[in-house]
Amino acid sequence: VSARDRELIETSLAGAREYGADAAVLDWLGSVILPPQNEAQREFALRWQQFSAPVMAKGLEDTAFYNYHRLISTCEVGADPRHAICSIDDFHARMIDRQQSWAATMNASSTHDTKRAEDVRARINVLSELSGEWLELVQRWQEWHRPFKRELEGLDTPDAIDELLLYQTLVGAWPLAEDELPGFGERIRNYMLKAVREAKRRTSWRAQNPEYEKAVTDFTDAVLDPENHRFHEDLPTLLHKTDFYGALNALSQLVIKLGAPGVPDFYQGNELWSLALVDPDNRRPVDFDRRRSALEDLDLDGAKRNWRDGRIKALITARGLAVRNQMPDLFAAGEYKPVKVTGPRARNLIAFERRLEGQRVLVIAARFFSELTTPAVWPIADIWTGTTLEVSGQKWVDVLSKTTIDAGAALPVGHVLQTLPLAILTGGS
Repeated sequence: VSARDRELIETSLAGAREYGADAAVLDWLGSVILPPQNEAQREFALRWQQFSAPVMAKGLEDTAFYNYHRLISTCEVGADPRHAICSIDDFHARMIDRQQSWAATMNASSTHDTKRAEDVRARINVLSELSGEWLELVQRWQEWHRPFKRELEGLDTPDAIDELLLYQTLVGAWPLAEDELPGFGERIRNYMLKAVREAKRRTSWRAQNPEYEKAVTDFTDAVLDPENHRFHEDLPTLLHKTDFYGALNALSQLVIKLGAPGVPDFYQGNELWSLALVDPDNRRPVDFDRRRSALEDLDLDGAKRNWRDGRIKALITARGLAVRNQMPDLFAAGEYKPVKVTGPRARNLIAFERRLEGQRVLVIAARFFSELTTPAVWPIADIWTGTTLEVSGQKWVDVLSKTTIDAGAALPVGHVLQTLPLAILTGGS
């Protein structure tokens, strides 16, 4: 038992005492596992550890995360919403540690178990940049939709917690294509039913409350009813922003995943935009023919113009993976080196190099897109005037846009980001 183990166990036992748990039981438990004194106690401690992880998952990810809805994109499997914000320096420090300690770890942005697909989270994250506008919208929608609620056991149903979950879910999962709208309402209805059972506040899987659940699903249906004109005229104004900025967020996340220490993992369906929610929504059949077709048409200009169809994501994925295949040793063992950004848009960029024996890859990803541009206008070229990357001079090739860039003592960002607000550059020392 390490000092850290002992500290955590003692803190947990003390917390349980404060909540009124049986002191004798806690004293006995502490004596058994701090540390085990004999083989029988050791066997007990090992069995205890086998249960602690799933209990933690059910308590945190499958309960608390369905009740904490300030920004639901931060409530993800393996995440901690208390640490959702970090500085660029923090990010680089984590990547350096990852390269040194976990170079072969899996970089998985979506799995079978995620609460929301990576592209859903990328869209919801935009709300953190539009907090004033978002607050006004939510307050307006709450007022409009109050008549859809009913009173159960002296409480409005659904409550504000579930209502906020619904609105954020709609922002994150609303289809980008008209042909995907049929069936969307049923998907959201099923999702909300699962969410309130997982939350366990007034219903649960083991103790279902049919009256409460019906009030929640009826409210969801009423909000999504096309006859709810005010809401359906209001929501598209917000989606116009979150759709585009969220797509750019997702592409930046993609190039970081492709270049960062670790092995990038791609869950089925995420080669194009995936707006899936928690299972069983993310287990729906994947149209692989459509994805194969996208890989046969890797035209950057067309993919940009028609960004809603997801081909732009497939293009970046394919070209980024091709570079990894060409330089496997660099991405497996190459140094991670943060790149300093200077100028008026410095806070809007993350940049780093991977280096190994003369091989170099430079990854650039923009962020905070609502500060850079208006929806549907790609933040490229002159937007980056005066912003530079402090990298040594040489010739670089952008594998995404297939362009060559000559660098001097510093690399002007506007010269690099001529086509996309992100890049994967290759070069030699």
